[in-house]
Amino acid sequence: MPERIPRAELAHAIEGRTRLRFREHAGDAAALTAIAARLGELEGVDTVSIRAINGTVVMTHDGHFDEYADRAVRAGMLELVTAPTAARAASAGHALEVPASVPALVGLAFGALGLLQIAEKRVLPPALTLFWYAAELARRAQGPAEPPAE
Repeated sequence: MPERIPRAELAHAIEGRTRLRFREHAGDAAALTAIAARLGELEGVDTVSIRAINGTVVMTHDGHFDEYADRAVRAGMLELVTAPTAARAASAGHALEVPASVPALVGLAFGALGLLQIAEKRVLPPALTLFWYAAELARRAQGPAEPPAE
Protein backbone atom coordinates (compact mmCIF):
# COMPACT_ATOMS: atom_id res chain seq x y z
CA MET A 1 0.00 0.00 0.00
CA PRO A 2 1.52 3.38 -0.99
CA GLU A 3 2.44 5.82 1.75
CA ARG A 4 0.00 8.72 2.19
CA ILE A 5 1.22 12.14 1.03
CA PRO A 6 1.52 14.49 4.04
CA ARG A 7 -1.08 17.27 4.16
CA ALA A 8 0.35 20.74 4.81
CA GLU A 9 -1.24 24.08 5.59
CA LEU A 10 0.65 27.23 4.68
CA ALA A 11 0.91 28.75 8.16
CA HIS A 12 3.11 31.70 7.24
CA ALA A 13 5.19 32.78 4.28
CA ILE A 14 7.38 35.77 3.58
CA GLU A 15 10.05 36.09 0.96
CA GLY A 16 12.82 33.70 1.96
CA ARG A 17 10.99 31.95 4.85
CA THR A 18 7.98 29.64 5.03
CA ARG A 19 6.25 27.79 7.87
CA LEU A 20 4.16 24.76 6.93
CA ARG A 21 1.83 23.08 9.46
CA PHE A 22 1.34 19.33 9.31
CA ARG A 23 -1.52 18.86 11.81
CA GLU A 24 -1.61 15.08 11.34
CA HIS A 25 2.05 14.84 12.38
CA ALA A 26 2.03 17.16 15.41
CA GLY A 27 4.21 15.51 18.05
CA ASP A 28 5.69 13.01 15.57
CA ALA A 29 9.34 14.10 15.25
CA ALA A 30 10.28 11.15 13.02
CA ALA A 31 7.60 11.93 10.41
CA LEU A 32 8.41 15.65 10.45
CA THR A 33 12.14 14.92 10.11
CA ALA A 34 11.43 12.76 7.05
CA ILE A 35 9.24 15.50 5.52
CA ALA A 36 11.92 18.12 6.26
CA ALA A 37 14.62 15.98 4.65
CA ARG A 38 12.58 15.70 1.44
CA LEU A 39 11.82 19.42 1.36
CA GLY A 40 15.51 20.14 1.89
CA GLU A 41 16.23 18.37 -1.42
CA LEU A 42 14.46 21.11 -3.39
CA GLU A 43 16.90 23.33 -5.26
CA GLY A 44 17.08 26.78 -3.63
CA VAL A 45 16.10 25.61 -0.13
CA ASP A 46 18.78 26.70 2.34
CA THR A 47 17.63 25.26 5.68
CA VAL A 48 14.74 23.21 6.98
CA SER A 49 13.89 22.78 10.66
CA ILE A 50 11.01 21.18 12.53
CA ARG A 51 8.92 22.09 15.54
CA ALA A 52 7.57 18.68 16.51
CA ILE A 53 5.20 19.90 19.23
CA ASN A 54 3.43 22.24 16.79
CA GLY A 55 3.74 19.94 13.81
CA THR A 56 5.46 22.62 11.76
CA VAL A 57 8.34 22.70 9.32
CA VAL A 58 10.18 25.99 8.74
CA MET A 59 12.09 26.45 5.48
CA THR A 60 14.45 29.21 4.46
CA HIS A 61 14.83 29.56 0.73
CA ASP A 62 15.43 31.90 -2.18
CA GLY A 63 12.42 33.96 -3.29
CA HIS A 64 8.77 33.20 -2.55
CA PHE A 65 7.35 29.85 -1.46
CA ASP A 66 5.10 29.74 -4.54
CA GLU A 67 8.17 28.82 -6.55
CA TYR A 68 8.67 25.71 -4.39
CA ALA A 69 5.06 24.74 -3.72
CA ASP A 70 4.35 23.46 -7.22
CA ARG A 71 7.56 21.43 -7.33
CA ALA A 72 6.92 19.93 -3.89
CA VAL A 73 3.35 18.97 -4.79
CA ARG A 74 4.38 17.47 -8.16
CA ALA A 75 7.14 15.47 -6.46
CA GLY A 76 4.64 14.06 -3.94
CA MET A 77 6.41 15.68 -0.99
CA LEU A 78 3.21 17.26 0.31
CA GLU A 79 -0.37 18.13 -0.43
CA LEU A 80 -1.28 21.76 0.25
CA VAL A 81 -4.63 22.19 1.99
CA THR A 82 -6.36 25.31 3.24
CA ALA A 83 -6.17 26.10 6.93
CA PRO A 84 -9.43 26.31 8.85
CA THR A 85 -10.98 29.74 8.41
CA ALA A 86 -11.48 32.13 11.30
CA ALA A 87 -15.25 31.71 11.00
CA ARG A 88 -15.04 27.91 11.34
CA ALA A 89 -12.58 28.24 14.21
CA ALA A 90 -14.81 30.80 15.91
CA SER A 91 -17.89 28.62 15.55
CA ALA A 92 -15.91 25.75 17.10
CA GLY A 93 -15.02 28.01 20.03
CA HIS A 94 -11.33 28.28 19.15
CA ALA A 95 -10.98 31.93 18.21
CA LEU A 96 -12.82 35.21 18.09
CA GLU A 97 -13.36 36.95 14.79
CA VAL A 98 -11.70 40.37 14.92
CA PRO A 99 -11.20 43.15 12.42
CA ALA A 100 -8.20 42.54 10.19
CA SER A 101 -6.52 45.95 10.26
CA VAL A 102 -4.41 47.40 13.02
CA PRO A 103 -6.10 50.83 12.95
CA ALA A 104 -9.48 49.15 13.38
CA LEU A 105 -8.22 47.12 16.36
CA VAL A 106 -6.62 50.14 18.01
CA GLY A 107 -9.77 52.16 17.32
CA LEU A 108 -11.85 49.52 19.09
CA ALA A 109 -9.46 49.62 22.04
CA PHE A 110 -9.69 53.41 22.28
CA GLY A 111 -13.48 53.20 22.09
CA ALA A 112 -13.52 50.65 24.93
CA LEU A 113 -11.22 52.85 27.01
CA GLY A 114 -13.53 55.81 26.36
CA LEU A 115 -16.48 53.79 27.69
CA LEU A 116 -14.43 52.88 30.74
CA GLN A 117 -13.67 56.57 31.36
CA ILE A 118 -17.39 57.43 31.12
CA ALA A 119 -18.22 54.60 33.54
CA GLU A 120 -15.78 56.17 36.00
CA LYS A 121 -17.44 59.58 35.48
CA ARG A 122 -14.38 61.06 33.73
CA VAL A 123 -16.03 62.47 30.66
CA LEU A 124 -13.77 65.47 30.01
CA PRO A 125 -11.15 65.29 28.58
CA PRO A 126 -10.08 61.61 28.73
CA ALA A 127 -13.23 60.03 27.29
CA LEU A 128 -13.65 62.60 24.52
CA THR A 129 -9.98 62.33 23.56
CA LEU A 130 -10.20 58.54 23.39
CA PHE A 131 -13.38 58.72 21.30
CA TRP A 132 -11.67 61.19 18.93
CA TYR A 133 -8.73 58.78 18.52
CA ALA A 134 -11.14 55.89 17.96
CA ALA A 135 -13.08 57.81 15.30
CA GLU A 136 -9.89 58.89 13.52
CA LEU A 137 -8.54 55.32 13.44
CA ALA A 138 -11.88 53.97 12.24
CA ARG A 139 -11.81 56.51 9.41
CA ARG A 140 -8.27 55.41 8.46
CA ALA A 141 -9.23 51.73 8.60
CA GLN A 142 -11.89 52.35 5.94
CA GLY A 143 -9.21 53.40 3.46
CA PRO A 144 -8.37 56.62 1.71
CA ALA A 145 -11.09 59.20 1.21
CA GLU A 146 -12.42 59.71 -2.28
CA PRO A 147 -11.16 62.86 -3.99
CA PRO A 148 -13.72 65.69 -4.07
CA ALA A 149 -15.76 65.96 -7.26
CA GLU A 150 -14.83 68.86 -9.46
